[in-house]
Amino acid sequence: MFVWMESVAKRMRQVELLAGRYSLKFSHTCCNGEQVRLDCCFHQPREASLFYKQIISLEKSHSRPKFLYYIQTESELGYQHKAVLTEQDLLAIQASTYCRNMFRTSIPIRVEQEEDTVAYHFKSVAGVNMFLFNKSNSRNPMTLGLLRMNMVPKKFVADDEGFYRLFTEDKMIAPEFGEKHKFKIKPRLEPVEDSLLGGSLLLFSTKFDLFKFLVSDDAADLNHLQFDETKIIANCDQTGEKID
Repeated sequence: MFVWMESVAKRMRQVELLAGRYSLKFSHTCCNGEQVRLDCCFHQPREASLFYKQIISLEKSHSRPKFLYYIQTESELGYQHKAVLTEQDLLAIQASTYCRNMFRTSIPIRVEQEEDTVAYHFKSVAGVNMFLFNKSNSRNPMTLGLLRMNMVPKKFVADDEGFYRLFTEDKMIAPEFGEKHKFKIKPRLEPVEDSLLGGSLLLFSTKFDLFKFLVSDDAADLNHLQFDETKIIANCDQTGEKID
């Protein structure tokens, strides 16, 4: 791992030297110990295109570590927003096709409750974008700006007994695990579309405890973990219109 990160750091310095030739509007980085992300914003599209071509040339001259590079607009990067993923943001990114444990991450996240909603606070928008990139298809990478532009309002509701539910296909979850993180364990018996029968429901009395558990070290040890999709509904007002 040390050798790998030394290689990553060396390549990153090369990229930063290339970026330093330009008068950038801003430049922000995030490193999680395994990856490095660099977001650069240029004053002129021509400069962005030239930098992009230089990165491609640098990539061709080295075998590893591999670059992934994209051209996006400033608004798509999302630096006009705070470095926060709201509850609705988090509901929108669930996609087990790309990631079986949606919230496994080594990026520092602070969990905060604001009235009846929960939010994840990051140190920087670059950190948010790295988190989203790791939870999306690399051919169509998600960023904070794109996420907000394409938001479909959703709401996470409790079940008939007042519990907020996560679902895992992992077979063995010790009762002590639930006691530590304030949830009950219940075998899932009802069929759910596009998912196998079996597994367990993790039942939380509060959304705060649920969202805090999602980004815990213990949750990261599970191979599969996601929201119970039967409890995610369209967020509409009384007229049936979706709430923006």
